[in-house]
Amino acid sequence: MTKQALRGASAIALMLALSACGGGGGVNSTPTPTPAPTPTPTPTPTPTPSANADLVAPLVSETFVNNAVAGTASFPANGAGTATAAKSALTFRYDASSNRYSVSAADRSQNFAVSSRDAALSNADLDVYVDKSGNRTDTLAVRKNAAEKGTPDSPQFQYAGAAVWQRTTANSSAVSATADAFTYGVETKASAMPLGGTATFVASLNGIATYADTALGLKGGGTLNIDFASGGLTGNGDFSTYGTDGGKVDTSNWYASARIASGSNAFSGSFTIGAPSNPAGSFDGRFYGPNHEELGAAWSWNTPTGGRAYLGTLLGRDLATLPANGGLDALRVNEAFETTGMQAQYILTSPTNSYMQRITSLTTPPVTMRYSEDSDSLVVNQFAVVSDVALTDAIRDAAASNASFDVYRTTKTETFGGVASEYPIEIRVLKPGAGNPTIALTYTSFATWSVGPVPSLYQSDVNETVLAYGRKTPDGAMPRSGSASYAAIIQGITTVPVSASATQRPYVITGDASLSYDFAAARMSGVMRPVATDRDSGQRYELGAQNFAGSSIVGASSFSGQFEKEMTIRGIGTTNGSINGQFAGPQAQEFFARWNYGMIDPVNGGTLNMGGVMVGKQTQ
Repeated sequence: MTKQALRGASAIALMLALSACGGGGGVNSTPTPTPAPTPTPTPTPTPTPSANADLVAPLVSETFVNNAVAGTASFPANGAGTATAAKSALTFRYDASSNRYSVSAADRSQNFAVSSRDAALSNADLDVYVDKSGNRTDTLAVRKNAAEKGTPDSPQFQYAGAAVWQRTTANSSAVSATADAFTYGVETKASAMPLGGTATFVASLNGIATYADTALGLKGGGTLNIDFASGGLTGNGDFSTYGTDGGKVDTSNWYASARIASGSNAFSGSFTIGAPSNPAGSFDGRFYGPNHEELGAAWSWNTPTGGRAYLGTLLGRDLATLPANGGLDALRVNEAFETTGMQAQYILTSPTNSYMQRITSLTTPPVTMRYSEDSDSLVVNQFAVVSDVALTDAIRDAAASNASFDVYRTTKTETFGGVASEYPIEIRVLKPGAGNPTIALTYTSFATWSVGPVPSLYQSDVNETVLAYGRKTPDGAMPRSGSASYAAIIQGITTVPVSASATQRPYVITGDASLSYDFAAARMSGVMRPVATDRDSGQRYELGAQNFAGSSIVGASSFSGQFEKEMTIRGIGTTNGSINGQFAGPQAQEFFARWNYGMIDPVNGGTLNMGGVMVGKQTQ
């Protein structure tokens, strides 16, 4: 057998497990699809009630209703392989007395005893059963079901199941294979299907992509939008293909369009890969669960010029049945937040304990803040400076934390001139929620962090960042009339003061602010009252009221403006500074903003660049 044929055999066998495991993508990974017309399918009879209440083990004996697609592939020892995929029919049964699954198609059948489960191929998401006879290998991969609902990025399924049955036959001249992908389960009664309303389902896509010389596993995700009144179903998303080593090979888009048959739980339509205008493949499925909570479909697609065939399954769960995040103090599912902030970079020379500005002015840092289900925590990423630091209890400094702030400490290793040094990292996060005595925020907050210095180094970089983050108000939810007043606090930093000894660190800026916004005119005005604190002496200096004003577009959730007084700032020049903000919450209940301005140094004279963030909430 040639290497090409062997690649086909090993890829098919190994990719079976990948194709049946959980997909990615999630509800936030794709835009809302554009509906496309599809033919109305032939109505199916009202289903017989299922013997199983759900698919969570243990199961009772049952022949399951299903939708299936079948693919064939041949990898000859010499020459290019061939592959096709199309809609098909099969029978899938579980027999409790013999504890085995049975699968049969028009020209073949196979039994899989539960005792034939392959522990090496199986995992937390998947049971894989293997039966070998001579040069033939049959494999059945069954996705596990769970009573837990999961999350939008990782939905679990209680009533809808997915499986792939594969038969591979190898000899000296070729490897041939068949693959049947199907969804099955406890279907929704036709009488329980809604006659009106809409729903969004998050989708988990899995399958196999067969090429002329190999087969790749694929997995992905997306969304499905359903209009029960019209019977229309549209969806799209993306997927990636993976090689036998688990490495990602390629990424593409998928599109689905179908129509629910009148008086039925079944739908049928088209499935396309690459672009919506490409020739369509098959897409057939039905709703599962007592209240149409889930759906399952089998899909197939062949490239227009031939040579490649795709097939697989799609499971979906109603987004309304899944957990969602509340305020920032009640996070449960993955969420990426809008961010804005300011950064100062300077150098400490240890022998003289002197400071020097590395960059002459403050800058806007490339920072992300998100909540991760995996770590059950916020995760901050400032790329090379602070790389994906999970703010977990493991690094929380309980002694330094209080009712207003959580403090986290960790280290980062940097190597210069072949010498590795541990840079200390301290991150402070303003606690969201009603219990914060400083300010009680629900949809926005801020964090500050410093990286360095390392006193043992002759010169050590110091990076200080202040970042506001939050859940922005959708433009469509912005008020278009009336006005609101907001009370806010500020947090900021400065450039290095110019002193004779050069031993003074940059000031810390705190204070309060107020903002008024006219939603009908999209105009804002406000005042900021900053206070500069000397970090070494603790001396506080009130810098006076700084007025600002700005505007936006009616209905837009962002705004910008500048300060009333013009200043000439060392390292910047003459400017009115800037303020750039974003409303947060379902209806602009809060806001967060980045500001950049100047100050007169209360100790040394001259001017300094100061900047930071502002977070606030409505007072009326």
